Amino acid sequence: RGTVAVLSGARSLQLSLVAAVTAEGGHVAIIGQPDVGLLAAAGMGADLSRIAVIPEAGADPVEVAAVLMDGMDLVVLGLGGRTVP
Repeated sequence: RGTVAVLSGARSLQLSLVAAVTAEGGHVAIIGQPDVGLLAAAGMGADLSRIAVIPEAGADPVEVAAVLMDGMDLVVLGLGGRTVP
């Protein structure tokens, strides 16, 4: 909690983080990634009942992520090419 990391490239690292957090009882939100590989995450040991997927976050996905950060152990944000000011 409270740490920001930037990941690029293959999603396997992202999904392994999701799997690790949920396997330990944590909750994860995945925002702006409608094609996230939940089957792959489950194969890595993720507890899918602890994952909230918000495929399209609207005009301000950063605001959506900010709200979810209060209650989630991990928030994964896909910006879809947008930049953060």
